[in-house]
Amino acid sequence: MQAGDMQRCRLHSALKIAAMRSSSCARVASFTRAAASAPGCGQALLRSLRDAAAARRALQGVTMEHSGSVAWPAASPAWTALRAALLASVHTDLPQPPGAPQLPVALSEVPPDVRSALPAASVQAVAAHARSASELAARFAAVGALRPAGVLLVSGDTTTRSTTAASSAATLLRGAARLRADDTLPDDTALLVAANPLLETDTSSLQAKLDAGAEGVVTQPALLPLRASRWWEVVAPLMQGTPVLLGVACITSPREIELWLRLAGVPATDADARQLLSTWHAAAAGGPAALEAHARRAALAAVRHAAGLQGIAGVHIMPLTRAGYALAADVLAPELQRLRVS
Repeated sequence: MQAGDMQRCRLHSALKIAAMRSSSCARVASFTRAAASAPGCGQALLRSLRDAAAARRALQGVTMEHSGSVAWPAASPAWTALRAALLASVHTDLPQPPGAPQLPVALSEVPPDVRSALPAASVQAVAAHARSASELAARFAAVGALRPAGVLLVSGDTTTRSTTAASSAATLLRGAARLRADDTLPDDTALLVAANPLLETDTSSLQAKLDAGAEGVVTQPALLPLRASRWWEVVAPLMQGTPVLLGVACITSPREIELWLRLAGVPATDADARQLLSTWHAAAAGGPAALEAHARRAALAAVRHAAGLQGIAGVHIMPLTRAGYALAADVLAPELQRLRVS
């Protein structure tokens, strides 16, 4: 047996053990009923995304990320404004401080007035980061207790990503497929993966994920539109029948653009990234009004860029801050509505 196969076997064994441990699920048991997606939601989500891509109508598929750093009252106007467009809420899996419980955001923690604004389908992220097989197993068990419509399987951002065979995206996919087969995850759970249009230049990464069972793709923010367009030209023929949501970050400051570029693994020496940063710093130098106007233009440009890519199913909206959610409510919601009916 090869070393990689042994790693995968250990991961699968750990996943099975954790799935059988009631203690892993007991920590989220009180959340489960309210957090669960409706039966059949996973395949319904995939059908909606596939239909959106096949119809070639502008951005019919829309999801939005919940940021754990923003309180629900501050984020709720965005969820309300985008309610008609959203197919699913996506709940992140960020690295926690040592000793903190690695639990997903449970929808039952959301106040009832906010919960009513959320879409029926929820997607829970499972990120490898630098987790061991047993830690990944515990994460899968907790996510399974929430009965999500989909899981977004990622190796982690460039600051936390592990390079072990046990935590590769393909290995996570195979583990999730096994858990779906034994009902630790709902049997119709959509298996989604991430892609990076800023760094990937060929189809090899996506091909490996598709071969491992990926059913949909959510990208990092397409911060460099020309580069993202070239990426889509290369991978689009591979994605027939597999829906792709292009990431749209709700950026409001130079600091946020710097963070996103770092998370996406774009080096500080990258000429395109430096040019992008210079436009944000120039806007900030003009004062708060100039910066706000620049942020609004950038958000509109990102959505319109996505709308111009033939075969893209839609966008995944990614706010990080209170200001980002306000941008989503005030700028993206009306623009998405305009595009959807145009």
